[in-house]
Amino acid sequence: MNLRLALCVLGAIVSLSGQQKTANTQPSNEEQARILNAVRTYAAGYTKRLPDFICTQVTRRYMNETKHASWNQRPQVIVARLSFFGQREDYKVISVNGKPSALDMDELGGAISRGEFGTQLKMLFAPGCRAGFAWKRWTKLRNRRMHVYSYGIQRANSQWHIKYDERNGAAAGYKGLIYIDSDTEMLAKVTAETDDIPPKIPILKAWTELDYDFAKIGGNEYLLPLRSQTRMRTAMQEWQIEMEYRDYRKFGSESTISFDTPEPLPKERTEERPIK
Repeated sequence: MNLRLALCVLGAIVSLSGQQKTANTQPSNEEQARILNAVRTYAAGYTKRLPDFICTQVTRRYMNETKHASWNQRPQVIVARLSFFGQREDYKVISVNGKPSALDMDELGGAISRGEFGTQLKMLFAPGCRAGFAWKRWTKLRNRRMHVYSYGIQRANSQWHIKYDERNGAAAGYKGLIYIDSDTEMLAKVTAETDDIPPKIPILKAWTELDYDFAKIGGNEYLLPLRSQTRMRTAMQEWQIEMEYRDYRKFGSESTISFDTPEPLPKERTEERPIK
């Protein structure tokens, strides 16, 4: 069975029109519109800005029977070489649970997530999706101050497709949050969740979140996926897919991938912290 998701200065006091405004004050409507438009423009040309590169993708897949409270203790661990060439992604499985493998990602079966390199951004800000955005709060992520906006996309306008197998797939309406770095005004995180799934799909609910961070390739820094997490639930089972992206470097035939499985990213790289 295949399941797929087709994916300011801190502490400052600013005086404005004679009123005292703290660093936690909600931005004006004009400022919100300016920031969202800047991110929308960046998202539209995101993949065109990226160089050709390869990286290591580490996937950990968990499964749980919904009547039980905990995930299985030994996830399936897949190490793959991800190549980005000519604005297209290619995956080559290197090992599964520490053993060499020549299978394609699709041949492994189980839950799969796609769209982390640009697709998710494009469909979120595409004019046809008609996403509605609203200010939510300030927060901290990776020790950086973030704008947080909520959004929603109706099923009729959605480009987020959920598949239960090769035959059954459909668009789903969804909502979530976007995190924008207040200094760089770059997108740092996107979350999405849906239970607005057509009845023909046995998946009852799906969640996903994708973290971005800067990585150096060939001496230049680029905003690239850091990690993602996806969960899907049916009446009987629930799946969790955790993916991390390591060792970004220039594309080249001499580039190799180690069979060693790196340790998971430390929590401070991915956890949100409230502003005090």
